Amino acid sequence: MLQEEFAKILDVHKNTVVRFESEKGKPNIEELNKVLTAFPDINPTWLLTGEGPMKRGDTSGTSPPLDEELLQAVLEAVEEYLDQVKGRLKPAKKAQLVAALYDIFCGEEEKAVDKATVIRLVKLAV
Repeated sequence: MLQEEFAKILDVHKNTVVRFESEKGKPNIEELNKVLTAFPDINPTWLLTGEGPMKRGDTSGTSPPLDEELLQAVLEAVEEYLDQVKGRLKPAKKAQLVAALYDIFCGEEEKAVDKATVIRLVKLAV
């Protein structure tokens, strides 16, 4: 959908939509209500937080149960390599790195941590 079309549906100026898309501004409560009224199948939690399924009742985007052992192994591998190279990451960046690695390894059949992949991605992050 074009920005102009979306703006017309919400009865807002096109620049408002541009502001949302560029993340230079967030919708106010009135604008959020307009979106939910115009698109009733949109999940309000997803609209507000970006988490969960985009559409109400959609379970296809739900995550599998957390594999705590795998997550712990990923975190330990990241910490081990950072200690070896005396590297540091801000907590938010480290969390993103661990989450990305977890997603990679969780998708593997073995669900095992590949140290070479950890090293490659930590090098990119440091």
